[in-house]
Amino acid sequence: MIEVLTGLTLVLVWLHYGLTVAFLQYSLLVLFLLPISFIDMNTKLILNVLTVPGIGVGFLLAFTVRNISPGQAATGLLLGGGFLWFVGWIGQLLFKKESMGGGDIKLGAMIGVFLGPEVVVALFLAFFLALPVILVGFGTRRLRMGSTLPFGPFISLATIVIVCFGDVIYTQYMKLLGPF
Repeated sequence: MIEVLTGLTLVLVWLHYGLTVAFLQYSLLVLFLLPISFIDMNTKLILNVLTVPGIGVGFLLAFTVRNISPGQAATGLLLGGGFLWFVGWIGQLLFKKESMGGGDIKLGAMIGVFLGPEVVVALFLAFFLALPVILVGFGTRRLRMGSTLPFGPFISLATIVIVCFGDVIYTQYMKLLGPF
């Protein structure tokens, strides 16, 4: 299943970018995101052995072949990791227990290196994608207060949506807003 999903996701990225440098960079991102997601679903862990090299690959691409500058990559790293750290800190204050794992924070930082400041949009989308699952979980009593839910798959899915459809979503959103 993982291999089929990887192939389909890479085809989706190829359909959007064609055989370009952007296809290469986002394909590498996908190749990190999918195993991270499945490992997180099975173990509730996001491993440094994937996120740390992912950060390195993202920065290497920023210094060589990408259309994102190293400064934008660094900003994305700080925004992605910082945003999730802040959410975790707020959760710690409210619930008196860890509510965002360190692996999620590093995943946000890794994605930030690839997306730059646009990582914030992907992370907001991740929370919206997780919301129906949480509501159904509470409704069916499979989740209770204090339950944990792997967040990495939602972050990964939101990132893939932004990579493949972000421009379309942005255009439709701006049409919806209309002239100011």
